[in-house]
Amino acid sequence: MIKINLLEQKKPFKMPVVLGIDMADLNWKGLALVGILSFIPDFFVYPEWETELEEHQAQITRLQNNNRKLQRDLKKNAGVKEKLAAFNKQVKKLQKRTVQVDLILKEKRNPSLIMEKIARKLPDDIWFDSFLIDEDKSITIKGGGILYKSIGDFISSANSAGFFEQPLSLTESKTMEEGRTGEYRIQVFTIKGKIDKFDPWAQ
Repeated sequence: MIKINLLEQKKPFKMPVVLGIDMADLNWKGLALVGILSFIPDFFVYPEWETELEEHQAQITRLQNNNRKLQRDLKKNAGVKEKLAAFNKQVKKLQKRTVQVDLILKEKRNPSLIMEKIARKLPDDIWFDSFLIDEDKSITIKGGGILYKSIGDFISSANSAGFFEQPLSLTESKTMEEGRTGEYRIQVFTIKGKIDKFDPWAQ
């Protein structure tokens, strides 16, 4: 006796193939885990980044405000650089003058003392036409006198005063007749030397 089962048997479900990928071969648990992990940045990472972004934006705003303030200050002080340069230039000038004054004080280049001492030693019959002291401390005296001997006495007396490194010496002398008819003669002279100290008694 032959039995026929007329009930339709259900076929097992088969996953479809999409774009050449068999869906049955996929690891659905792994995909689910990846999907869950993809939401983590939205809850944890992105909010932290937004906080840092806000902090950076606030810092940029502060820097921009400071920059605008500095720009305003620069405009207000536009002439300060020129004034400072002029001030520094004036300071340099004063420093140079200070050095010169120090040198003068150090060398005591005041000729008043030496002129006074020489004038005191000048005989009554001698006069000066010019009295010149150069920067190298050389001295030139031009003048005249009645007696030639008085010129020699003056030079000897002046050299004993202690002022001169190179003693005074007579470099030129000549006799000239004076008066309408040449009734008297004078001695015209040039004396030169070099000063050692303007004040021999200074410490």
